[in-house]
Amino acid sequence: MLTCLFGFVLLFSSIIMHFFVKKNTLIDTLSPDLESKYDSIIKERLQIYTMGIVLGIILGLIYLYMYSGGIRNMCMFIVIVMSVKLTFYYFYPKSDYMLYHLQTKEQIKAWTDVYKNYKNAWKYSLIVSFIGYILISYGLNNY
Repeated sequence: MLTCLFGFVLLFSSIIMHFFVKKNTLIDTLSPDLESKYDSIIKERLQIYTMGIVLGIILGLIYLYMYSGGIRNMCMFIVIVMSVKLTFYYFYPKSDYMLYHLQTKEQIKAWTDVYKNYKNAWKYSLIVSFIGYILISYGLNNY
């Protein structure tokens, strides 16, 4: 059951997180050159994220192939995919960082707001997913 808890929380927090993210005001402060740089950094991060998901799915499928048996294995598959995705993204070297290109205090403040916004959205989505898992589990056990 603990595996399903981790799988549920990791999967649904990745989805729910997008509901907590506020409007990105950084783009309003950037020149066309910096906006282009920002877009290329976002594109690179998306590619890294996608590679992590693909690697996670491959490793998860290998796990499912090696071990058969019900819902627990599906939960483990989700844990593998989500954990590999997060770990891969964290450790994969990034070629550039937006902070290195910001030129004004207004841009740096806007970037800090973006960073804090995503950090808080991640925390809130983990909490909501955890509470959601508890409520769903409780509801299913009493049904």
